[in-house]
Amino acid sequence: MFIGTITQISDALDELAAETVAGIPQGDVIVALEGLRTRLEAEVARRIVALHHSCDWTEGAQSCAAWVRHNTRTSTFVANTRVRLSRSAADLTTTSTAWAAGEVTTKHVEMIVKIRRLADNDEYFFAYETFLVDLAKVETPEIVYATGRGWLDALNDHLDRDGSDPKPTPKRVENQAVYYSQTLDGIGILNGTFDAEGAAIIEVALDLAYERGHRAGDLRNPSTQRADAFIEICQAYIEGRPSTGNRPNLLLINELAAFEGHIIGRCETINGQPIPQPAIRRIACYANINIINTHNGIPLTISAASLSEWAVAAAAQERQRSEMGAEPLAAPDAVGAQGNMPIASS
Repeated sequence: MFIGTITQISDALDELAAETVAGIPQGDVIVALEGLRTRLEAEVARRIVALHHSCDWTEGAQSCAAWVRHNTRTSTFVANTRVRLSRSAADLTTTSTAWAAGEVTTKHVEMIVKIRRLADNDEYFFAYETFLVDLAKVETPEIVYATGRGWLDALNDHLDRDGSDPKPTPKRVENQAVYYSQTLDGIGILNGTFDAEGAAIIEVALDLAYERGHRAGDLRNPSTQRADAFIEICQAYIEGRPSTGNRPNLLLINELAAFEGHIIGRCETINGQPIPQPAIRRIACYANINIINTHNGIPLTISAASLSEWAVAAAAQERQRSEMGAEPLAAPDAVGAQGNMPIASS
């Protein structure tokens, strides 16, 4: 039940909603409303911290974030972000004061909180906080963060650190877990739980890869497109690794005659998992190929592959159908992967 100040705010919003805006300059009003929005967000954050400490959320919820999610009908990500930001900002007196006054936006506060976490040294950060807040009053969140990153580089040099992200706290470790396994027929099963920060990173990466791989009239359903997007992200990581050391690869084995379409032969991963022939031909468009001549299972020679024109054309066709989201020509369960592909010929 709304009482006191909350009722007054609600009544003021009703009056605001009843005003006519057409034909009336709104620039100054928008700026003023944005300032009020920021102040309101700061007050919500202050009360979330009070809710957390009071433990009133324990009735029907397993955490304060879960209570916020359920009672405000928001997403898990947004609820976790709000609670985490509220608690982090409460420790920063200068930042919280400017936030409550509407002098810095909520996004500014997020950047300042992130810089503090990356600094991992409150003694130095609190000496720098006032400068960041003053900068936030006149510049965008992006500039505040970029400036903070420059300060972090100097701090890392001063403390003789490598600049990597601080070690995760025990609670963050508990909030993150990934389980991956394979069935007997080689199907991969992935299940994971991530904290709010990790979830945000994954969401952005998946969305970008999803949009990049999506085609008009795509025959794949959304979950399949997300799976393909995840594979693309993993492949991009492999291809983008520094050149030092051995680059990880996917090794596939295919009888040369089978690859060129003359017979039905061996077609599998280095671990013995069968791979559809159309998938191997599609992979050949990206892969380095070697021909291994064997005798009684013993490799004798290894040479660069010389494929027939038919095999090259078939590989290109499989790749084109895959990029269009169409089913492979000969195997509806074809899977995608890339890497070096030895082709065994006996």
